[in-house]
Amino acid sequence: MSEVVHLVHLAEPSRRDELAAEVRDLVEPYARRTLIAPTLPAGIDAGDLIIRLRFDDESGRRAAEKALGHWSREPSIERVETATFTGTAQPGQHSAAPGVYRALLVAVDPLADRALVDRFETETAAMPDYIQAIGASLLSRVSDPGGHGWTHIWEQEFTDIGGLTGPYMTHPYHWAHIDRWFDPEHGTKIVTRLCHSFCALDTALLSAP
Repeated sequence: MSEVVHLVHLAEPSRRDELAAEVRDLVEPYARRTLIAPTLPAGIDAGDLIIRLRFDDESGRRAAEKALGHWSREPSIERVETATFTGTAQPGQHSAAPGVYRALLVAVDPLADRALVDRFETETAAMPDYIQAIGASLLSRVSDPGGHGWTHIWEQEFTDIGGLTGPYMTHPYHWAHIDRWFDPEHGTKIVTRLCHSFCALDTALLSAP
């Protein structure tokens, strides 16, 4: 299976709902599972729409991406940040129904030491072992950054927005182990760019078949 995330930045945000309906009609014939939703406030370079797609095979992905390529040239669309990847989600430590989906697109310095990148991946993927607010999660290396330079995508589900902005962001594991990869004042900073985006979710996505 192939997974794709698009973060859509609109030049005309007033057309958000109309454009979401258009893209849904374009991709649903090809995708096994879709999430097309407006972003919630307080992200970082989050865009206006999240499009999260799962495909059974490459032919379906290519057909959908071709349709999206034409759609993204619509004048109301400023830019689209894209990551293509594969992976298997790990379940969370609680069984509460998810209400929020979060995607973090990350660009790691291509000159970073491989051992540091491996440690960044290991520590990030281990976050659910310490932060119980995280539901299903998936850390993936980006196989096709679409010319955008993304190297990793870190996805999580949360019961509600408070789980993301509270226990996740403020947990000691986060600031002791994860923040240093992003902090320009820390010697182990390797992340050069990120997009932090999230939206409402009405059913399980990452762990769904």
